[in-house]
Amino acid sequence: MSALAGNVYESIKALLMDQAIAPGAKITIDGLARDLGVSQTPVREALAALEADGLTVKAFNRSYRATAVITRDEFEDLFALRFQLEPWAAALAARRGPAELVDAMARSLAEVPPAPFEASYDEYRALTQHDQHFHHLVHLASGNSQLPIAFERLHVHLQNFRLYYGSGIGTQAVREHEAIHAAIRSGDPAAARAAMKAHLVASRNRLRPAFANGARSRSATSRRSGSLDQSDQSDGWYQQHDQNDPKDQNDPKDQNDPKDQHRSHEQSVES
Repeated sequence: MSALAGNVYESIKALLMDQAIAPGAKITIDGLARDLGVSQTPVREALAALEADGLTVKAFNRSYRATAVITRDEFEDLFALRFQLEPWAAALAARRGPAELVDAMARSLAEVPPAPFEASYDEYRALTQHDQHFHHLVHLASGNSQLPIAFERLHVHLQNFRLYYGSGIGTQAVREHEAIHAAIRSGDPAAARAAMKAHLVASRNRLRPAFANGARSRSATSRRSGSLDQSDQSDGWYQQHDQNDPKDQNDPKDQNDPKDQHRSHEQSVES
């Protein structure tokens, strides 16, 4: 990607993350090019890259659409998957993680700026990058070659931040990352697994109010892009669920403990 296309990519990404381009909205290449004051070529490059990020999808007539914000069911399914894999990965990282990757986690924590309290992508961009990078390092340190690839395709962290960013979320997440790193560095698989599980429980609980309480859409406070077809915008940005959803009643321990073949592997790691 050219330097210009890279700048255009970041500009469009900010519009999508802030929901100035509403989830599900049609995006026209010529309209974005006019808005950003560039030719259509870097816009096409940027939109293709954003499609790989899971933020846009090709539509008819060489246009794109912004992907929908994940639904409550998709959100719960993603966390169910993470509960199965990431505590296991953290335990493996504590057992056999290369020193250079453990050191890279420490650098990532040292370099992350103070968590912002503003809910705009320009403010929390660095935190998003840290969050994704830290978890990626844990996945790499596990020694399982397929785990980093699988999570890269899911775009978990990008979708979570697109869903909701609230005051204090970043500070809490970084503290939890510090606990995970400390457990991995100490070489304690059980502590690393517990720290990662605690982080996932806390992260899920911080984000659930976006569904249960109708947290504000960023599009409500962001400018509308002239590249949008207003008639194509969706009526709502989240899927409303009954607050008595049985998923909310489950004990986290029952929901999160690995039940599949990974349990025997985890037990061997901790022995």
